[in-house]
Amino acid sequence: METTRGCKHVCRHCPITPIYAGRFFAVPREVVLEDIRRQAAEGARHITFGDPDFLNGPAHAQRIVQAMHQEFPGLTFDFTAKIEHILKHADAFPEFAASGCLFVISAAESLSDGILERLRKGHTGADVRDALRILRRAGLSLRPTFIPFTPWTTIRDYLDILDFIEEGGLVDEVAPVQLSLRLLIPPQSAMLEVDDLKPHLVRLEPENFTWVWRHPDPRMDELQREISRIAMAAADSGEDAALTFRSIRRAAAAVAGVTVVDAPLPPPDRPQTAAPYGRLVLLRRTPGRPARSVLTRISHQLSTTATDPPVTTCVSARARCNVPSRYALAFAGLQRGVSPGALRRLATKPGEKCGLIIPTERFFRD
Repeated sequence: METTRGCKHVCRHCPITPIYAGRFFAVPREVVLEDIRRQAAEGARHITFGDPDFLNGPAHAQRIVQAMHQEFPGLTFDFTAKIEHILKHADAFPEFAASGCLFVISAAESLSDGILERLRKGHTGADVRDALRILRRAGLSLRPTFIPFTPWTTIRDYLDILDFIEEGGLVDEVAPVQLSLRLLIPPQSAMLEVDDLKPHLVRLEPENFTWVWRHPDPRMDELQREISRIAMAAADSGEDAALTFRSIRRAAAAVAGVTVVDAPLPPPDRPQTAAPYGRLVLLRRTPGRPARSVLTRISHQLSTTATDPPVTTCVSARARCNVPSRYALAFAGLQRGVSPGALRRLATKPGEKCGLIIPTERFFRD
């Protein structure tokens, strides 16, 4: 569900920047509300607003939330907003919480001011901590996302991110795969404007739509591969997020040559909000068969047997995720235990071909 298109910000690493160049357009309120009505009629109980930044048009966002809550007081929702917008619109979050908001996703990316400046993020490491306090006061959860591996990331920078997550009580809010992500540099990326990036570029791989880069400290590239392995193994086994975080911290500490003191593990039966419940469905485009219709069928069929019907969201994310144009990208927020084979059977009709079905963690890793 999107209330706007594009983004008025021009973060260098964002693939939306070359396309929209700082422009955004509001989707008419009644169009958004009608879309919400249709999803609610299909059984949705939670709405994800997939705007690159829900608060690009804050008054527009608030009016939609107010109307949605008035018509569907039982619906919960979440959205994505920049750190700087969380600070600027701090007074709006208590109302969002009272209207059903559960959490806010924000691209913190790093806590290093030098890296944040190169990414042109518009916030500092201290701002990320302030945003966490604002949302906590409103009774909301912050789910920060990170790009922990860039050509400029030091092992100290990486440990700072781990410290922030642990000290802020965010272990269950940050999916382990987030701690393995490398900076993606597609062709025409605004990152190519950064002069001190050029020495780290190795080659352009047009077939993968990305520049390959190498860290000046080989240990950091090795650490990224190790963290990716840990995160994937944990996702496949359903390991407790706290145990996975402990393994990641130990791996980073070994590279840094420091001793790590393991924090006490939380109760294993607690809700784990960042657990890998989702899978991405990459569908070859078929004329007359939009991705949303696939998700509607998945949701309907799973809801007939599930005690807690899943939420489904159609994501128009080709620009955001560099998905080739021959694919439509859809995301199904499914319950744990739904296998790729079962999802494939649900997503396709007899005689149709489904594209790739891959775990969310693997998509963002690769």
